[in-house]
Order: sequence, then C-alpha cells, then structure tokens
Amino acid sequence: MIRGFLETAINTDLPGMVRAVVREDVYSLDGRRVLIPKGSRLTGEYKSGIARGQTRVFIVWNRMIRSDGVSVNIGSPGADSLGRGGMAGRVDRHWLERFGSAIVLSIVGGAAEYLSALADASGGRRQETITRVDPVTGEVTTITIDPERTEEEARQIAIERSASTMTELAKEAFEDSRNIPPTIYVDQGTSVIVFVRRDLDFSELYADPVQQELARLKRGGKPRVAIDPVPLYMTPKDNWFPAAPPVTK
Repeated sequence: MIRGFLETAINTDLPGMVRAVVREDVYSLDGRRVLIPKGSRLTGEYKSGIARGQTRVFIVWNRMIRSDGVSVNIGSPGADSLGRGGMAGRVDRHWLERFGSAIVLSIVGGAAEYLSALADASGGRRQETITRVDPVTGEVTTITIDPERTEEEARQIAIERSASTMTELAKEAFEDSRNIPPTIYVDQGTSVIVFVRRDLDFSELYADPVQQELARLKRGGKPRVAIDPVPLYMTPKDNWFPAAPPVTK
C-alpha cells in the first residue's frame, strides 16, 4: 500500500481529477531500495453520480510521479486504513433543495384551500327583496337577491383555482428535485491509501540484485556469509532458546 494525503479537495457534483502526496518512503520487497520516495505525487480521478445512500467516493489512482521525473502507471483503487474500497467524506443529501420548494408550495396551497372552505361555510348572508311593477300590464314581480353572493362566489372561485395551481406546482417541484443525488466532500489533507493491485516494474531503474551478486562472484568476489536468523523461543533464564524440545511418547 502507498500512503499519502490529498493535495486537492473532492466534490462529487462533477467528475474530476485528484492529486495526492506520498507521505512515507515505499521500499522494495527486500527492503534494500526506496522505490517510491516520500513527496512523490499521485494523480487519479473520481466519478460523479453518487447513488442515494452512498457515503464513499471511489477513486482510481492512475500515475505515480517521483521528484526525479520517473513516472509509473499504477492503475489502482483507493482504500481506507482497513483496505475497504472508496474514501469516506462529508455527505450532503440536499434535503432543502429536494423538499423545500414542495413544502412551501404545499403550505400555500393548503392555506388557499382553507380560505376557500371558510368562505363556503360562511353564512348569514343578507338578502334583499325587490318588487317591480310592469307599467303596461300592471303585473307585480317580486325578486329576492343576495348582493354579497356574486362577490363571494368570485372570491371562492379564485381561491380554488389558486389552490389547484399551487398543488400542481408543488407536484412538479417535487418531481424535479426528488432525484438530486447526494454530494460527498473530501477536504484537502485527508489521508489516502492506494491499494496497489499489481506489481510495479522498476527494472529499468534498478538492476536485478541476483544478477548483481552473480556478476560479483564471477569477478572473483567471495560468497557472502548468511546470517543465522534470531531464535524466537524464550526461556526464563536468558529469554531465548533455539528450538522447542521434542515431544516424546
């Protein structure tokens, strides 16, 4: 694994590139050479389109660039300290953007419907009786009218149409904003880990140590003496003993 920290921030509203700095030397398998020095740059990319409920952003690290100009394609994913894929960050689920306009329009529509019901239930209208006499025939006609009815009916129709319009707008606003995906923010300086998925070839930079040792022997060099490994068994006397005693039956 390659450990580092972010040099650029991450916002998953749009896909983009990301860069990190290696914070510790990475050695070869035998521990003799530093393959990736501290301070090397890592470049990668991340995608947008975070699914609902997702809390981690997936990063693919493409290149490693050393301070001496050496560049190696790594093509490996990012992980956390436990090796889990993705990088955790701060999640914004956009509650206000998704439901704010629909809630406001629903409240306005409900108020309009309340006023409509209130006007419909209002009683005690004052009625007037008008008597007309036909000058030709002398016929008397009596008409009972409500002078407030026309105004109240017009007000009620206006309120009902407003309520219906607000309800339709609330539905459209909810349909337009309900699918807004969450946004994950990862700040600069956040620790990153690259889980290297394949062997990195540095053979063009460093010679094979086996071939080097063979060439040294051909030139007349003496074989190196192998050092015995340190025993790993402890005793109360000197805290070490070479091997466990054999078991006899």
